[in-house]
Amino acid sequence: MITLDELAGYFETKHWKYRVESENNTVRAEFDVRGGNVRMSARLNAENETISFIVQGLGQIKETRKAECLEALMHINYNTVLGKYTRDASDGEVTYELAIPLNGADFTYDQFLRCMMVTLGTVNRYGYLINKIVWAKMEPLKAIEDEERESVNISDS
Repeated sequence: MITLDELAGYFETKHWKYRVESENNTVRAEFDVRGGNVRMSARLNAENETISFIVQGLGQIKETRKAECLEALMHINYNTVLGKYTRDASDGEVTYELAIPLNGADFTYDQFLRCMMVTLGTVNRYGYLINKIVWAKMEPLKAIEDEERESVNISDS
């Protein structure tokens, strides 16, 4: 299984600014995505032999728009191949997580890059929609359809 030092070395290879939290077995970094700056954690869990890429603080779903936002998360998760968005029931915080089982296998630099790009790409594409739905009071499916239409137009140009 990959070590925390090896994982930190992958961040170093890309010249990304990061910090290691040995007590949590985590490497943390910040990235700019559409909608602002996000905190991303790459966490090793030796007990269940996984590595998780986690982005917290993507929004906060309040009770007033809970049904609409959960509908949006369900739709997005259904269309997302890797990873998932979740909502913390205690405070409404929205998080994205991509967990990879290692089962004693090596975790290569190429796999690391793929996980990073999927995590940041998914958060870049959908992460800001929660706030749009909560604060702009936009209907979830309309917000998702607008996003998907916009991303198709961007890729066509």
